Amino acid sequence: SHFHYYFPRVEKFEKFKPYYKGNINFLDPKLRSKRKLIFNRYKNSVRYVDYLVDQVVRDIKQKGKWEETIFIFFGDHGEEFYEEHHFTHAAELNIYQTSAALFIHAPSDTKKESIYKTTSHIDIVPSILSILEKYSSLKYEKPSWLRGHDIHSDSYKARAVFSTNSDMKITKNSGAKFSINYEKNVFEPTTIETDSLRQNLIKNNIKDLLDFEKKE
Repeated sequence: SHFHYYFPRVEKFEKFKPYYKGNINFLDPKLRSKRKLIFNRYKNSVRYVDYLVDQVVRDIKQKGKWEETIFIFFGDHGEEFYEEHHFTHAAELNIYQTSAALFIHAPSDTKKESIYKTTSHIDIVPSILSILEKYSSLKYEKPSWLRGHDIHSDSYKARAVFSTNSDMKITKNSGAKFSINYEKNVFEPTTIETDSLRQNLIKNNIKDLLDFEKKE
């Protein structure tokens, strides 16, 4: 579902209409006015990814391997569609750009559990080691260089997300000089902010992706 949000243009995947069918040009001054069309195209691309993941899961289940499988599905980043005046990602640390899907299926899962924490991709491998330890007789020791933590642990603490951006400027004075200005951005949502923004995301953007017909 990554930019440019491609998907097969067949009726099966054209659930959200109308959608933008042209090339998405970042330099287009009217790009923001096309937000709803582009967002529908994005949701169609997500629907296509959902279809592909479903094919993989069905194949694993048909082979009788689902209860022996650790299945993890995750995105690399979130995507903003001008909710806070930005388009796509890597522009600002906010809940739209830093939130990504993460689903984990472990052997013998008996219940669905939603974890509301500020997690990181570096937590995925430690979480896998914890699952392996839980469902096998083997003991796994986390390497010292592995900085992440098991997201299932009761002792897990949410952490701030931060980045350092560099701004390169060229000045002409007896020759070209390069100066780099470092700016540190920190994103640490409070529980109230996280919950309210998440509710807004689900209400306005995500729920319709989940409302598929039962036959599908």
